[in-house]
Amino acid sequence: MHAAAINLRGGVSPRGIRLRGQSIIEYVLIIAVIGLVIVFAGPSVAGTIRNQFNLVGDAVNSGATGGVEDGGTSGGGSTGADSATVQAAIAKDAKDWTLGEQKAVAEDIATKGKASPAYAKAKAAMDAGTKFTMKLTDGKTLEYRIIGINHDDLADGSG
Repeated sequence: MHAAAINLRGGVSPRGIRLRGQSIIEYVLIIAVIGLVIVFAGPSVAGTIRNQFNLVGDAVNSGATGGVEDGGTSGGGSTGADSATVQAAIAKDAKDWTLGEQKAVAEDIATKGKASPAYAKAKAAMDAGTKFTMKLTDGKTLEYRIIGINHDDLADGSG
């Protein structure tokens, strides 16, 4: 072998080869993938976050309304005709309903409409102009009454 045939440099080094423009294409592809993820997954992520805020707001709201009245029952628990709160409200005179009982009756009527066993008693209280009172934390008394029961649709969307 002749000395001129031996290449001491070892040929073309792979480290020496640079592909121009390849990094720009990679950046464009990465940005495109991120954009697609934002476009397609963004609304569902936003909906999930919104639902979580609503759940937290509902939990805070129900906790705040449960402790306002003295000696009554809070509005938590199950609602409907089988609810002990609704049954207790039906057994009492409407003017003696606690705030929790009023809430349970309202939810039962929202779910079942006129089929609710509490509907007749609530409508009679509304027609009679029954006034309810509640003592507020600042010592003042709030007086209110039922002004309407009509609704466009049942709360569960069934009719």
